[in-house]
Amino acid sequence: MDNQLDELRLLAAKAENRRTETGIPRVAMVQGKIPEHMLAAVYDPMINVILQGSKHMTVGDSTLEYDPATYFVMSIDLPAGGSVHPARSGEPYLAVSLTLDPAVLSTLFADLPKPASRLENKPGFSVAPMTTELMDAWVRMLRLMGDPDAIAALAPVYEREIIFRVLQGPHGWMLREIAAPDTAMARVNMSIQWIRRDFAEPLGVPRLA
Repeated sequence: MDNQLDELRLLAAKAENRRTETGIPRVAMVQGKIPEHMLAAVYDPMINVILQGSKHMTVGDSTLEYDPATYFVMSIDLPAGGSVHPARSGEPYLAVSLTLDPAVLSTLFADLPKPASRLENKPGFSVAPMTTELMDAWVRMLRLMGDPDAIAALAPVYEREIIFRVLQGPHGWMLREIAAPDTAMARVNMSIQWIRRDFAEPLGVPRLA
């Protein structure tokens, strides 16, 4: 897995100290020192992978720290803050992310194995170690930056694989609750999306229930 991590670092080496688009739908990367005010935001549902350095993420009263070869899952739009730090050897913070598409989740949901039990009591976000299979899917996804003609055909395949590997993991339940419309988390996510889209409209509790 070390070789895969090294290749991911090389592939993402052109990232800037802000969200850097890759040309691959919903895939972005970031590198270097990021001002804390830029990290304080409402985050879209995403899978975020740390390649180098570390990151502290605070959501409500909970703070999580994640290091290289771990990934952060946020399954609903949540206000969060944090800080990023270089590696002990001095290399800059480096990460890649995949913004979650509920439609892709829904197409996978019916064929999934039984979900793992929850490992966290705090809903909506968590950290887990990368697996070899998940790392390999990310390598193939980022290689597409050097083969743009293949993005339209292959990026959707790799996106589904990345999400599938996460769904198989310890925090797959978080993504399942987005895909299943009758869950509490899915209803919360729909309410947040409505507020963000129609913030100028009068807010009625029945519309959010």
